[in-house]
Amino acid sequence: YQGNPIISKAQEAPHDVTGGLEIRDPKVFFYEPTGKWVMILCHGGQNKVSFWTSNDAKSWVWVSDFKDRNAAGLPGDIKGWEVPDFFELPIEGTSEKTWVMMITPALGSPAGGNGVFALTGSFNGTVFTADPVDQATMWLDYGRDFDGPLSWEAVPGSDGRRIIAGVMNSYGGHPPTQTWKGMLSFPRTLRLKKIGGKLRFLQQPVDELGNVSTTLAYITNKMLTPSETLFSTIHATALDIRISYIPAAGSTLSLAVRKGGSEQTVIKYVQSNSQVSVDRNQSGNISYDSAAGGVHTTTFQPDASGAVHLRVLVDQCSLEVYGGEGQAVISNLIFPQTSSDGISLNTVGGNAQILSVEVLRIEL
Repeated sequence: YQGNPIISKAQEAPHDVTGGLEIRDPKVFFYEPTGKWVMILCHGGQNKVSFWTSNDAKSWVWVSDFKDRNAAGLPGDIKGWEVPDFFELPIEGTSEKTWVMMITPALGSPAGGNGVFALTGSFNGTVFTADPVDQATMWLDYGRDFDGPLSWEAVPGSDGRRIIAGVMNSYGGHPPTQTWKGMLSFPRTLRLKKIGGKLRFLQQPVDELGNVSTTLAYITNKMLTPSETLFSTIHATALDIRISYIPAAGSTLSLAVRKGGSEQTVIKYVQSNSQVSVDRNQSGNISYDSAAGGVHTTTFQPDASGAVHLRVLVDQCSLEVYGGEGQAVISNLIFPQTSSDGISLNTVGGNAQILSVEVLRIEL
């Protein structure tokens, strides 16, 4: 376009303390009520976004800033805002909608490194007013590797889903790969619903994943005891594992994936504190970065019937864990040997009443 830049340095300078050097990651959409285009820009280390509007998507006017101090309750250690997304979501079970702002900060996430938080609020075409932040529900992912997600545009209204995907890499150029240094997560839907009196973001893999998956094992209505181990004969490197069970008091369910020799990545759900965890300490190559191992955790409650729901996506070098209705998510890179392709499921400290477990091979 011969008229570039569409926002000049002279326009940026009054709204950016670096004179425009930190402005990045534009998100543009059409706002029907005013008939104008809206652009959101992040301002890096200034921990803010700016809103701009245009009649033709060529000539832009600054209209407002949204800063960290405008989000009441946002922790002060969250720094370095990047990759904004902004859209409306319906609140399930109601006739209400709310605006959602997703931001990827460089610092302050639960697992360290880049993370993703989301705010709800109202928008009038020029100004976003955030609801008070609930620190227990603001993070979309509790793993190390879900960075800079953006949502699909032009999803048909008849579909109605908000679908997002993020970059799985929070280590720069460190991952032990040759021709690439990151990958996208599996696409996931993003929804809003009140659970236990709190408005929760819910994420689940898109249904289309089922079109490229084949069932390897399916178990229903089984009492799993501490003396048993399931699925030790299954070998695969790309899996979709779906578990619904009722835990006994004091029990811990343990699912090991990409298992072979001394390697395994372990997902656990501890009944006593409702904690789900991903342990990468034996996941394979963790020498490439000091943050490549460790254990990442979050919590979620069983459903009203007492059942715990877990879904685990395993790929060549990635792992995504979805707990409950999708209110607890942990996404991580892993680098095991190709030969580490086993899985196992067991319980310690008490029985696990298996309602259903399905293990599917993903064939992409």
